[in-house]
Amino acid sequence: MKLIPCTAFALIAVATVSCAQTTRAPEASNEIEAVVAEAVAEKGVPGMIAAIADSDGVFAIGASGVRKAGSDAVVTVDDLVHVGSCTKAMTSTVLATLVAEGKLGWDSRLIDVIPELADTIHADYHGATLWDLVTHRARFPANAKSWCAHPDMELKERRIAHLKDTLRDAPKVGAGEYGYSNLGYMAAGCMAEAVTEETSVVSAMAVN
Repeated sequence: MKLIPCTAFALIAVATVSCAQTTRAPEASNEIEAVVAEAVAEKGVPGMIAAIADSDGVFAIGASGVRKAGSDAVVTVDDLVHVGSCTKAMTSTVLATLVAEGKLGWDSRLIDVIPELADTIHADYHGATLWDLVTHRARFPANAKSWCAHPDMELKERRIAHLKDTLRDAPKVGAGEYGYSNLGYMAAGCMAEAVTEETSVVSAMAVN
């Protein structure tokens, strides 16, 4: 079984349950805590929690720093922390792996990887590359027109439908400009799905 490192920076954690009771490697936890403490000191972030986990639970975990800048409340491995947009970092890691394997390129265009979009989305999106998507420079809207649309569709088809619905209109963000986009990261995930034929690429890579 491969171990999957799950790291959280600046008080963004990957768990919302108590981890200390399930830790199986106390010595490894001590090592993680030392690494985390060094990172907190060097980078100047308020606090950090890092863990190594597998399908059986938390293997080792460590924490260092404070819960809030200027506070004396110490971060612990039992803290409950909001996940936020950590999945974007996970998605980027998977995409980088696929690039390293030659299955995608940072310059791969969305419409080349998913050709069915070419006849539906606005022409101004045709040049959008994987790099544009992960750096929020693909000119995509922040979100789909309605995330609740197409509830009866299979998951992969539903994601493509969201892209077709939302990207019919011309972009409101200028060429080359930064525009934070959850939809853009979904599109990047769709590209990973297309080249791996996996609906849940992260889960598939973790198992393999």
